[in-house]
Amino acid sequence: MLFLLITKPTHKTANSATLIDNIFTNQLKAVICNGIIIDISDLLPIFAYIFDKNTKIFKVKLMKTNLAHFLESKVNWPSLFSSSDSNGSYDSFITEFCRHYDNCFPLKMINLKRKRPKAFWLTNGLLISIRKKNRLYKKLILKTNQLKQQQYKIYRNKLNHLIRNKKRLFFENKFEVAKTDIKKTWNLVNEIINKREAKPSSPPSFIVDMKR
Repeated sequence: MLFLLITKPTHKTANSATLIDNIFTNQLKAVICNGIIIDISDLLPIFAYIFDKNTKIFKVKLMKTNLAHFLESKVNWPSLFSSSDSNGSYDSFITEFCRHYDNCFPLKMINLKRKRPKAFWLTNGLLISIRKKNRLYKKLILKTNQLKQQQYKIYRNKLNHLIRNKKRLFFENKFEVAKTDIKKTWNLVNEIINKREAKPSSPPSFIVDMKR
């Protein structure tokens, strides 16, 4: 049996309120919290935090040494296709490939920790003000009126102005420190425009018939 987690409107205007999106689950006891994320867009994002204490979270350990081990390992692939049964050959290939992959790329259990936002210019005072702004918006969408809407817009605009100034001063100081280092300066430019280093989309080489 599936249960609905979102019961409040996810799109609200001055004249209407509509529940457009939802989250369904059959593990209601595992739901820690759920709700609507406010003040991001007109169509409010939704979320659900589901946790089972018996569930462990893993990630694949991807490293260059693991990839090299995977590419260089000696597996007699032709012997897997000696059977005239195509289904049997496929099953043998998948079994051997998964065994080889799991051996080269082991799973590592991870611990989830609460991290501070990467926007380092957001001081504790600004974070408190952001939470206050969210509370004002929550009151606005629960019961819309002109006074609450005006109060929210004034507070939001002042807060956005403070955040922009704080971000500008943060990077001005960073550029001042790095002004004699062109590499650090370009790293700052890339950080501002959110430019990330491109990752290779394919392995550097393949092994066919035991030859690279």
